[in-house]
Amino acid sequence: MAVMTERDALLRAVLDDPADDTVRLAFADWCDENGDPDRAEFVRVQVAAARADPADPATGRLLRRARELEMRARDAGGWRDDLVRLVPRGRSEFRRGFVEVLECRGEEWVAHARDVLAAHPVREVTLTTAPHLPHRVWPVLRDELRLYAFDVAGRTVLLSEDDVGEEGATLAILRRRWDGVVFRLGTKEAGGEAAPEEPLDDLDRERAERRAQMLADDEGG
Repeated sequence: MAVMTERDALLRAVLDDPADDTVRLAFADWCDENGDPDRAEFVRVQVAAARADPADPATGRLLRRARELEMRARDAGGWRDDLVRLVPRGRSEFRRGFVEVLECRGEEWVAHARDVLAAHPVREVTLTTAPHLPHRVWPVLRDELRLYAFDVAGRTVLLSEDDVGEEGATLAILRRRWDGVVFRLGTKEAGGEAAPEEPLDDLDRERAERRAQMLADDEGG
């Protein structure tokens, strides 16, 4: 079993409570004490900018300094080189010292979300293509409510037609699977249009209806 270092513990605290600036600043202190003053300053400057009045000229100076530190880190290998490997066509944005915003292909997110979220407190994801969600979609009857079961990245997601609403099945499934992350579907990316949404009703309707009837027959028998 891997031993959790002090840095790992501080990062874990940031991931567990992304809204708490105290743990972010504690991470900055650790960076200062362990030979990474640029990262320490970057976290502090971005936290200060997030707290400041946008109309205050000092806020602009903080944002410019944060940009300088980020560019310098990028030239030296960066603080998100793991993201570059996982989602090479993606884009990311730092907020309060850590990557919180990510844009990538749907397939990349589904394949690598676990690793991304283990290292970064990502809270907003824009998918440039709708992911293919492998599914065994059949109605599961529970208290006369028809639930559809989707297998998504190692977890079963149950969804009713009422859960879908106007956002469409894909976003509803993603938000249920990765609670706490806000998802959006982009309209296009370089190389093509985003995949269209599929209504829940149209996903393997025939197989779903057969399965529903089998379950109903079993309960009636």
